[in-house]
Amino acid sequence: MFLHHLSLANFRNYLQLELELPGPVALFQGDNGQGKSNLLEAIYFLATTRPLRAGSDRELVHWRAMEEPIPFARVAGAVRRNSGDLKVEVVIRADRAERQGAVLAEGGVAPGALSKRIKVNGVVKRALDLIGLINVVTFSPQDLELIAGAPALRRRFLDIANCQVDPRYCRALQQYNRVLVQRNHLLKDIREGRQPPETLEFWSEELAKSGSYLLARRLGTVATLNRRIDSYHHRLTGTGKRLRMSYRSSVEEAAARDGPPGPHPDPLPRGEGETTEVEQQVELFREALRRYRRRETLQGMSLVGPHRDDLLFLADGIDVNVYGSRGEQRAVALALKLSEVEFMQAATGERPILLLDDVMSELDPARRRLLLETIDNSGQTLITATDLGSFSPEFLARAALFHIEQGAVTRMTGRGGDPLPE
Repeated sequence: MFLHHLSLANFRNYLQLELELPGPVALFQGDNGQGKSNLLEAIYFLATTRPLRAGSDRELVHWRAMEEPIPFARVAGAVRRNSGDLKVEVVIRADRAERQGAVLAEGGVAPGALSKRIKVNGVVKRALDLIGLINVVTFSPQDLELIAGAPALRRRFLDIANCQVDPRYCRALQQYNRVLVQRNHLLKDIREGRQPPETLEFWSEELAKSGSYLLARRLGTVATLNRRIDSYHHRLTGTGKRLRMSYRSSVEEAAARDGPPGPHPDPLPRGEGETTEVEQQVELFREALRRYRRRETLQGMSLVGPHRDDLLFLADGIDVNVYGSRGEQRAVALALKLSEVEFMQAATGERPILLLDDVMSELDPARRRLLLETIDNSGQTLITATDLGSFSPEFLARAALFHIEQGAVTRMTGRGGDPLPE
């Protein structure tokens, strides 16, 4: 998979950009605050239709564009895949009526939601139809929080990875979130006496059906990642500690609360036996909801399901999430991301685009070498850095070098070289 052209308009600090990407490796150098991370976020947004760092789509639109009659931002790219070439475009914009009726807040940004228009090869598509056409894996210093941060970050990691390789997972996730909102409203109404308890049955069954597919696929993904992550962890740390990921399922814990519901088999491989695994999860989910019904009604919220789960990282059985040093957690986060690249390649037959955002400054020399060793010509890697001192002359010689300053990107002739003439 190879992104060979990127076009931006009013995206973050890029008013206008047309960028050709030659070769499999591109290195973008520039000071902080010049737009390096924004460039990688644009590619992530093109693949997922979601911001990488922003809380909302509005934050992606250049502030000057918000002063226009119809504010908009545009990200477009041309991608080569084994299955054929793609031209993808995502436009964020506000309706004229919304814009005329909006009162500008401080900084010139109007309140209200923006809409997205998506085209693939010139044909209008839904966001669900786009996700998975361009596969990306991102790694930045903030990904340390994958290990040390809140469980929601680890659930999001699993959701993004699975959505990019499994369209059904993405649809099930969307359905599950809709059902969860409805069920939580109903639980509050039942608690306050506004609805009879039996009205919960339909939404509980819908939650179990959509949630069980998420659980089955998450368990399968963790099993696949487990076959890779220990090797990377060993190479990164040089220790003999065995690293293992463990998926903590609130459904299984709740179903077994008053006695085990029976042994749960190891996750089945993707494809073969998939229906059986999902059916097993449906039965567990139903049992968990039955046992937690009174507690959920009293609290007015759904207490079991994929939205309450977590992912643990155990080094020789010790929880790295809680007891690992910052260095250990950083090594685990990097091992996880490198394993994700292999997971996506195995699932799709194509190596995903790897986006590395200023990570070299966070790594010691040994871990830098390992990371750079994984970058080869079989896939595309885009890297940002504030300086080039972390890279070997051999690596710089085979990378396409760019300089970024105030949202302008220029090609460089070599390490620290001048921009190429127009």
